Amino acid sequence: MNLGQLALAIAERFFLPKAQAKELLDFVLDQVAGNIKADRHVYFRGFGSFSKKIRPARWFRNPKTGERTRIPARPYAAFTASPALLRSLAVRRLRRHHDG
Repeated sequence: MNLGQLALAIAERFFLPKAQAKELLDFVLDQVAGNIKADRHVYFRGFGSFSKKIRPARWFRNPKTGERTRIPARPYAAFTASPALLRSLAVRRLRRHHDG
């Protein structure tokens, strides 16, 4: 699913014009991104949480030239699934495994 498909699903479910659903979705995603950037933990009960982490600096070797280059530390957004989401995935996976 991509953002356009999610906006369409929201529009259909809540009887909104697709443009308005996309605007709402963009607002929610901007809020989530802004909080992650500000180093605040974002948690959705039953789904999971997002947080900002720092990938440490490391050395990289170019396979063609053998030259070593230092890659600086950089931030990234990490997602951790909630226990409820993990349980729901496990149940579906077990059902599919046993059905086939």
